[in-house]
Amino acid sequence: MKTIKIAVIAMIGMSLGISAQHNYDNQNIIYSKENKVGIGVKSPYSSLDVRGNISATGSEKNNDSYVSQLNFINYYTTTSPMASIGVKTRKSVVAAFDYTNIVFETSNGFNTLSEKMRIADNGNVGIGTSNPRQKLELYNSNAFNNNMEFQSQDHLLLSSSYKNNDEFFGGITWESGGRRRASIVATREHSDADHVGMAFFTKGTDGPGAFFESMRISYIGNIGIGTTSPKERLDVNGSIIIKDGHNLSWGNKYGTGIPTIAANTTSGLHFYPNGSTLGATMRIFKDGKTRFTNNMAVLGKIESKEIKVTNTPTADFVFEEDYDLPTLKSIEKHIKEKKHLPEIASAKEMEKNGVNIGDFQIQLLQKIEELTLYTIEQEKRLNSIESKNEKLEKENETLKLLAERLTKIEEQLKKKN
Repeated sequence: MKTIKIAVIAMIGMSLGISAQHNYDNQNIIYSKENKVGIGVKSPYSSLDVRGNISATGSEKNNDSYVSQLNFINYYTTTSPMASIGVKTRKSVVAAFDYTNIVFETSNGFNTLSEKMRIADNGNVGIGTSNPRQKLELYNSNAFNNNMEFQSQDHLLLSSSYKNNDEFFGGITWESGGRRRASIVATREHSDADHVGMAFFTKGTDGPGAFFESMRISYIGNIGIGTTSPKERLDVNGSIIIKDGHNLSWGNKYGTGIPTIAANTTSGLHFYPNGSTLGATMRIFKDGKTRFTNNMAVLGKIESKEIKVTNTPTADFVFEEDYDLPTLKSIEKHIKEKKHLPEIASAKEMEKNGVNIGDFQIQLLQKIEELTLYTIEQEKRLNSIESKNEKLEKENETLKLLAERLTKIEEQLKKKN
């Protein structure tokens, strides 16, 4: 191997004197001044200042050996280089036009040089790997203890050439064990390249199986989980689990209050359509019971084994002494005129305004209690009539006996005459 060492050239410059000028072929080529050497530069700025190109030619060696190398040596030592930039070949026999790599090596001052970055012959750049397969490949052999971090006040730009039939524009892929495990790519969502979304791919099996898309951010900002064409800001094709008693809330663009659904295993589900400060309007407890603090509207049928109304009084006022019980005659008149019972809405009113179940139950109970009073009154009248009938029957029996006796007396009188 042939190594270019800056110290040698610097020594040559120093041997020429404090300020010297050398002419080659009537041209000023090498200048030296104040321990600085300039090649094509009359006033060198650094220890070695070159204006023009520098060529390095080295010996040809076996596969992945250096052709030429530039070493950086510590001021206090001349034995071990602290860093190195070299050109390597990747063929066993070096030809006139060979495939070469530029290799960057560093050392911590105690160990030998080790490769940190490589620019391959195809333009791929590898950091932590000597065989980059992409334009930029980062590899960390101890990823669990040492993270890879990008810090920049600017953007990280990923670009690729676009073709009419391309679906993906490039992205970031994570590999493990030589297999692709996850990926984030920019994907075309329209017939032109102006509508681009982000697709997130994962792999659920260990093997050569294909990726499947787990999440999509569309070009208009909709997020889809389990779907490649989200229709809303969040479109989920599957179940959603919210753990640790956290809430599900919605923003309110029409005014104050954030609609919220709160849930936990102790108190069940609480619904806050106007925000938590106004209280829950519906609660579903862990035993399945449901409580409403406001009205409930149902467009359709309700099927239930039991309905309990607790906030409406009964119709026991009918049994009060001062209750004005309508006469059956007045009720008969109302029915003939209105075609429905007094104090009960007509069929048309029910169809138009609906029926309040609580009030309607009380009205029906009122009519049942009134009917009970009518029945009791009729029972009294029937008992009175029966009593009178029994008395009349006894009187009839007495009159019948008297009539029979009179008949016998008349017959005896006729016989005597």
